[in-house]
Amino acid sequence: EDYAACAAAIQNMQLALQAEGVHSKWGSGDLTRHPAVLEMLGVDGNLEDVVGFIWIGHPLAPPKGVPRPALDGFVRRLP
Repeated sequence: EDYAACAAAIQNMQLALQAEGVHSKWGSGDLTRHPAVLEMLGVDGNLEDVVGFIWIGHPLAPPKGVPRPALDGFVRRLP
């Protein structure tokens, strides 16, 4: 439950960043459990977990638009 709440909070932060024109990436993996990282952050790895890091920044160039399929392929309209 705690992990899911963290994931939802991270997604909401990323959506807020995107709305402000800031791009982000959520990274996780071995770095979140590395002893030097836990020590630097003051995290006791026996009591707490680092669920990830959010990389943020501005793109060098505007991102290209992604083609989106028509809604009719996904939405069924009821009478």
